[in-house]
Amino acid sequence: MKPLLLLLVWLVVWSPSAFCEEPYTYEGTVENIHFNDYSGICQEFSEQESPLIAKICLGSIKIKYKLNPLMGEPTENYAVAWTIDPRIYLHSGEVKPIDKMPLAVQNAFGELVPGSPTTFIIMANYQQKTRHQGWLTYQVYFRFDGGYLAKSGAGYSYNTTGSPNWGEFILGDLINENFLPPDEAKEAFKALKKDSFAFAGVKNLTFAGIPGLDAALQSESTYPLTIQVISNGTIQPSSPHIRILNIQPPYRAGIKLKAGRYHIRVDCDGFQPTEQWITLDARHTAFEISLAKALTAEADDLETMLAKTEDPDSVSSKTPALFDTPSSQNGDSLEDLLENTE
Repeated sequence: MKPLLLLLVWLVVWSPSAFCEEPYTYEGTVENIHFNDYSGICQEFSEQESPLIAKICLGSIKIKYKLNPLMGEPTENYAVAWTIDPRIYLHSGEVKPIDKMPLAVQNAFGELVPGSPTTFIIMANYQQKTRHQGWLTYQVYFRFDGGYLAKSGAGYSYNTTGSPNWGEFILGDLINENFLPPDEAKEAFKALKKDSFAFAGVKNLTFAGIPGLDAALQSESTYPLTIQVISNGTIQPSSPHIRILNIQPPYRAGIKLKAGRYHIRVDCDGFQPTEQWITLDARHTAFEISLAKALTAEADDLETMLAKTEDPDSVSSKTPALFDTPSSQNGDSLEDLLENTE
């Protein structure tokens, strides 16, 4: 009888359940609230970061979680399933449904996956009795990276169980991102309400694959090309003949072309023909081409200038002679003055 009693004591003390503290295991699934595939959780881009894309957004987010202590230390495991908002929001204000876009753009869009430093957040409540205010409810947060995420709509991510320190386990607030001290975290964890877990948000959303999507969009997008012809810094009033030599469609102001390099030639009466390569893209759609006057035009201008100058003979006639002899105020000649001095 005594050996059996000892065996029972050993099982109670050394059984895994004694270390796992099963009463404090929290496990479940939470998800975000979204409407018509739009969650409002987006990565936004400046025109310097992406000349075309203004933002890409998440759709639905589901998170499986399991939190429990093991041998006195906390353990956590999370898996994330997600979908992407199937629209591209452009700087132009247009919203393009991805199923209406060219296949190359659809393929690039399908490669987008949230990557580092994206983090997901869930929250829970616990209650604590105070001396003067009675029971108070507190909100705490758990932040994680989600592991290796699958593509949009392809199921849950793969993640391994982690074991952080108690002092780096539970966030007391999201603004300053302060962790609860170890002792406080242990007490809060034991008091968590199992039905209070909820989705809290995503921070630093960053999609991997944006450069590929940008390149696909630019290769399929068209831009209005405008050529402005100038000479001596001013726009020419005459009508220049503008051609694009490396494509067939004739040039017209605002012609829509795909991004790329174009060979422009400008011919204009009285000016030298000019050729220039330009690179058209989302940021560069208007170009200036400067013309130089033709040699015959320059000669005509010079001839006109000479015609407007005064006649050389009339100029020299107005110049005083170097050897003009002075005359007296009475009109006497030089000889008369000399005789009078004698």
